[in-house]
Amino acid sequence: MWQGSLPVVVRGFCSPLISSCLFPLQGKYQSQPGQVNCIDCPVGYFSEKTGSLECTACPSGRFSTTPQAVACTLCPQGSYQASPHSTHCALCPIGKSNAVSGQTSCYDCEPGFYNPLEGSLGCLTCQTGTHQDLFGQTACLNCLAGSAANTPGLAFCSTCEPGRFANNVSSDECTKCAPGTANTDYGATGCSICQPGTFTPSPGEVLFFPSSSFIPYCFIFLSLFLKYDFSCLSEIVSSMPCWYLYRPKRC
Repeated sequence: MWQGSLPVVVRGFCSPLISSCLFPLQGKYQSQPGQVNCIDCPVGYFSEKTGSLECTACPSGRFSTTPQAVACTLCPQGSYQASPHSTHCALCPIGKSNAVSGQTSCYDCEPGFYNPLEGSLGCLTCQTGTHQDLFGQTACLNCLAGSAANTPGLAFCSTCEPGRFANNVSSDECTKCAPGTANTDYGATGCSICQPGTFTPSPGEVLFFPSSSFIPYCFIFLSLFLKYDFSCLSEIVSSMPCWYLYRPKRC
């Protein structure tokens, strides 16, 4: 615009020369009339067009670290930015992760998963023998004695059923009570030895059977182990198969 023989520099232009007015370039702006220079967009802002009156704030999930930016950068994976006009992104905290660029938040690890490191793209799976029932955790918990987790990524350990036990923490399975032992409790850490005059015919028994349920010939061999172990020992009772000895019925 001219006034008489002199140019009048209006908003959106700048004029280092008296004879012409210029658009601000990309990454610059000018909001005031009569200026001789255009202004660089500050960090956290950008201008992708020429002739801008103002710069635009980087939206949430993006950032700009240098002045005169023509675009903002997406926050990389494992980071986020919840605020606009930002100059950086924050790493995802422990217990959270983010596998997508340009995010405004990170996501809690779900039950059965954990994350002990900042800036992670994903959460780790709880291994067998461990569990985690809460969101956003940094570690998994060992299964207590009397329980087990036989599959990765579980929120809870399974309580051992009667006839089974787990005598250590971090068990990946409950063990059947051996022949000659039994238990009737949930969450057992061991099995009880058969009392004299009783036996259990197979692993994982809940109740004791009276020894009279076998023929006398079987009972002769079993009576050798009444106080200790009723497992079939092939070197002693090789003439009778184990499956026959431990069938819970009268002969």
